[in-house]
Amino acid sequence: MRKMISISLSVLFLTVGLAFPQASAPKPGIQVVGMTPYTLTQVYGSKGSSMYATTGLNTVGEKTIVYLQAIDSAGGTIQSVTWSVVDPQGSQAQIDSASAPFTTITVDTTGQYTVHLSITTQGGSASASTVITSANYVGVGTMGIATNDTMSADTKFANFPQCAYCHEFLSPSTDRTADAPHWSQTEHAGMFKNGINGHVSSHYGSSCMKCHTTGYNPNAANGNFADIKNRVGWTFPTVLNDSNFAHLFRTSPALAQLGTIGCESCHGPGDQHEGDPTKISVSLGSSVCLQCHDSPPNEIEGRMWMNSPHDSGMAAIQAEESLVNSGSSTCGQCHNGGGFADYALGNSLQSMYSPLPLTCAGCHDPHDASKPYQLRKVTADTLTNGFEITEGGVGQLCMNCHRSRSSATVAVAKGWSSHYGPHEGPQTDLFFGQNGYQFGDNTITGLNTHAQLADACVTCHMATDTLDAKAKNLLGGHTWKMSGPDSTGNQVDNTTACQSCHGPITDFDQIPAPYDYAGIANGGPIPGVQTEVDSLLSKLASILPDSLVNGTISSSGAKALTQNQLGAYWDYLLVIKDGSHGVHNAKYTFALLQRALGQLTGVKVVSDNRPRSYALEQNYPNPFNPTTTINFSVPKTGMVNVSVYNSIGQLVKVLSNDNYVPGTYQITWNGANGAGTPVASGVYFYRLAAKDYTNTMKMVFLK
Repeated sequence: MRKMISISLSVLFLTVGLAFPQASAPKPGIQVVGMTPYTLTQVYGSKGSSMYATTGLNTVGEKTIVYLQAIDSAGGTIQSVTWSVVDPQGSQAQIDSASAPFTTITVDTTGQYTVHLSITTQGGSASASTVITSANYVGVGTMGIATNDTMSADTKFANFPQCAYCHEFLSPSTDRTADAPHWSQTEHAGMFKNGINGHVSSHYGSSCMKCHTTGYNPNAANGNFADIKNRVGWTFPTVLNDSNFAHLFRTSPALAQLGTIGCESCHGPGDQHEGDPTKISVSLGSSVCLQCHDSPPNEIEGRMWMNSPHDSGMAAIQAEESLVNSGSSTCGQCHNGGGFADYALGNSLQSMYSPLPLTCAGCHDPHDASKPYQLRKVTADTLTNGFEITEGGVGQLCMNCHRSRSSATVAVAKGWSSHYGPHEGPQTDLFFGQNGYQFGDNTITGLNTHAQLADACVTCHMATDTLDAKAKNLLGGHTWKMSGPDSTGNQVDNTTACQSCHGPITDFDQIPAPYDYAGIANGGPIPGVQTEVDSLLSKLASILPDSLVNGTISSSGAKALTQNQLGAYWDYLLVIKDGSHGVHNAKYTFALLQRALGQLTGVKVVSDNRPRSYALEQNYPNPFNPTTTINFSVPKTGMVNVSVYNSIGQLVKVLSNDNYVPGTYQITWNGANGAGTPVASGVYFYRLAAKDYTNTMKMVFLK
């Protein structure tokens, strides 16, 4: 089970008398709400199961319901609202509840509706408006559905204003794949055709039309697939076979051209568009995809994603600090869905993005099937320490953000700053055994526990095979969560991917550590990796300055930090912010923490290899002044004492008395006693004592 270790943050509250800041002036906004199949049942109960999902776009089908939500982006509590609408000519549509924060309007003709909103909060009153375009569906044309038996020699893919008429060749400069030929190669383009031809599933049936055709809504006469289907009298085939779609195309080409998850499924109906970008919608919003992919128990991606840090976690960060939406600061590249899409497409980042979590279309390209799973990017940029990533499969997509923003060696050399550390998500660095501060020890670079995982992050974080039903949609899959509460509130771990190597474990801490690094076993079984890592982190925190660990360090205190302290604190942050408590890469985590502790306690790790026996080597130099180095080897885990005595057997100083795991170590004596006072010249003895081994050697101190 994931252990809880966190860095304390100090917050300074300033109060002047009894004065409190005035409430912020409201910043009203109108959200066109995308109602997913799941949401409809939650809001409208059993009635919702017979209603039709919406995209949340401002371009909607004629005679459909538009759901509206009043918001205040300033964060105020809305006390009252007033809605109104200016209809296009011939419309009689009205806001259904003009004083409710959440309301609806059913658009009854084509054209543009201007919806007005006034809100009142404690900070005052203000207004906003938005334009909704009501249109009819025209279809993409034959692009993506045409085959040899449906097209013959005809090469004309579309008629104006069908989408492919322009977008057979035309694509936006910001997305070079957003044209009909690229889209025609995606599964969306041919899903319905392949389904009724029997190539998707033997269970493919009429209920699939709701999501696999354009604009499906039998209640709206707006040219959608269901509308045209009812007009021409087409019925779903009773037998799935290869000739079904060709027969549909020959008997009703207009209907066949809507038999696809086409442009209008994601951009809204297009008969009002005619090249005017204000009359068609482009959005990376989640509701576009979740109109179909949030319909449990079959389509569960939406439920998963809404339980993921990419949704609520990212939204919370954006609400707390608007800087993360900034492209000019590069924060938006990873902390904003639009910013990530631009980065993955190779576009220049905008100076500022509207708040948007990392949605489906942030990672997946709706127009391009050239990469696995239609991912936008399946390579990872070089890490900040210069390490080039060549492994990790589709998990490399994740590695472009879950990485350190700084190089350890560069950061430590520069010294303390207010942003010191690897940033919030250095999982990739730790996974590959990179970018820890290694105190000059390059032998541990690249240590890797999970090199065998073909898709790295994805292999584990999306696995669900052995999850209990109580954790369904809450862990794994598109939640990407490895730990968390199940539906009963019990904390559980998603150990699905671990079980092929570690057996039927249900808790990450059932993965045993190779040694009792922290000396906490007390003769019992070696604790799990997470317990050992957390114990080492606690030990390291106890040695570092308290003000550094709890975030209250002053400027003068920061200037006084030694390079060893800075390096050890970097490693402390790297392991904590990785968040796996050693599971991502136990080998590298233990190696880093051992070296960080050694540098602060004066015991350097020379080698992690297990020696055959105990050994105490002759100090060097000898004679010495002012310092000398002592190497010793430990073949098994246990308490080891290294002490210095004078010529008459009196204890001068305990150099180390700690738990050691197998390895070779180096300790330095500076010629001072336990009180820090320099000793006199003469002969001294140093002694290594373990449970079943003792050895003493002589050294000479000369002034």
